[in-house]
Amino acid sequence: MDSSSDVTTIDHHGLEQYYEDFKEYITGDLKDLPLSITGKPTLIQAMKTVDLKFRVPSRRSITSEYLPKLHEQIINKLKTACSSTDFL
Repeated sequence: MDSSSDVTTIDHHGLEQYYEDFKEYITGDLKDLPLSITGKPTLIQAMKTVDLKFRVPSRRSITSEYLPKLHEQIINKLKTACSSTDFL
């Protein structure tokens, strides 16, 4: 049996969702690990096994792109929640 037949390929939309899920996993479930884990060859190889198209986001892209966007989303949710309340 060919082991490559066990690998599921992901379409473009699915790949984007996969990146988002991966970033949430790194910043959520793995929050106690350093972001440098994203550059470890073992993790990179494991993700290539899952899907050859997927590229592990770099520590730089997580800190300069993803985390600021996440921060802005949280601030906006807090502003909305605070503006719709009568008392704090």
